[in-house]
Amino acid sequence: MKTRFKQLTAVVCLLTASNAIAGVAIQDTIPYENPDRIDSRITAECKSLGENFSTSIDKYGKEFGVEVTRSAGDISKNEIYANIRIVSALSIGNAFTGHRKSVTVETILYKNGAVLGKKMMTRDSGGGAFAGFKSSCDVLDRTVNTLGSDVVKWLKSINLVSGATTPKETPEQ
Repeated sequence: MKTRFKQLTAVVCLLTASNAIAGVAIQDTIPYENPDRIDSRITAECKSLGENFSTSIDKYGKEFGVEVTRSAGDISKNEIYANIRIVSALSIGNAFTGHRKSVTVETILYKNGAVLGKKMMTRDSGGGAFAGFKSSCDVLDRTVNTLGSDVVKWLKSINLVSGATTPKETPEQ
């Protein structure tokens, strides 16, 4: 019985490994491309936006079989890494007048220094259910959470084994 369980476990591990994508290094806090172009209220009040975005990418990586390694150091030393930047963030309105929030990110995927793909993504949110009880930062966190899923799905769509050197764009969803 123990031998049968070990064999089954080995098969499950092999199947899981074959569907997983090689480790992609990302920063543990996703930075703004140019903080001066972001409304200072966002950068001052929503201090954990970049960290929450990185956490979301890691969370969805586990869910979709993309191995993500978060690092505070220089990720360009890794074989495969994604240079991700928050290009713009928009925060209009509030809990009383209604939220209109948006975040745009750019992701460039590298393997051995060569660009495998480049993608711009944007997510908007009005706050969802109970938006009247949410802060602007909470609603912006919703957008980066969803963007984390978008980034992981895009990373999964890139063939990391090919060594392609021409940028790939995937169609907008």
